[in-house]
Amino acid sequence: MIPSLILYNERVAREVGIPLVDAQLLHALSLETEGLTPGELRELSAQPGSSITRSIDRLEGKGFVRRVPDPGDRRSVRVVADASAMASFAPHYAHLGEQMETLAEGFTVEELETIARYLRGLTE
Repeated sequence: MIPSLILYNERVAREVGIPLVDAQLLHALSLETEGLTPGELRELSAQPGSSITRSIDRLEGKGFVRRVPDPGDRRSVRVVADASAMASFAPHYAHLGEQMETLAEGFTVEELETIARYLRGLTE
């Protein structure tokens, strides 16, 4: 299942006109309401700073993100996902959300909490 999701994500990225790595960074940004600094994106992705800068430039050029001043450090910027541009991804993933909801209906709350705890453990 994971390989097919990776390939699906790659296809979606191509359809919206961005490289897969940019889509992955965009997903990370979409989870952060305050955005992330380029340095935080670099740490999160383990990519060189120059690659992060190019990805941000491409995403900004397509209107997916914007750079905003960092309120905590006026020398820095935060990169914030644009919510309206992110909507272009919704049609590609709506069916997955529906499938997940249908699947979840077959589990108790306790079972879902166990699954969630397991998945969190994989990412920590």
